[in-house]
Amino acid sequence: MLDYAGDSLGIIIMQHYGWDRIRRIDNQWWSSNMRDMEINALCRRDNGSQTPDPYNVIAIFSGHGHDWEATRIYAGLDANGDSVQFDNLSLRASGSCSPNGYGFSIAKLHGNDNPPRMFLYTRTSTAWCGPRGERRSHGMD
Repeated sequence: MLDYAGDSLGIIIMQHYGWDRIRRIDNQWWSSNMRDMEINALCRRDNGSQTPDPYNVIAIFSGHGHDWEATRIYAGLDANGDSVQFDNLSLRASGSCSPNGYGFSIAKLHGNDNPPRMFLYTRTSTAWCGPRGERRSHGMD
């Protein structure tokens, strides 16, 4: 990541499994050790006992979920004593409520807020899936 994103570019990660409540219970496919290894890589450290120096990760999107879920992952304190956290946004399966299985998801980032808010939408080939309108999943009060 250092070669391609450096310290200034924001990184968005899209992956199959995440930190949703089902993955935290069922370690068959995405174990707690695998989750720790990813967080350690994003913090530029070998293990969780070292001080994190995180990359600028805007969000970690994961699929394989059956509903929307936002999970904040705590990764420790940085050298300044500030909390290091990553946000995992689990998306509802795109097209899951469509008879033909086609669909897509959209993430809309509002960068003027601090922290930025993220709105997630899912659409099937014929209709919006789930609640209509904006789903606030990041920066929730």
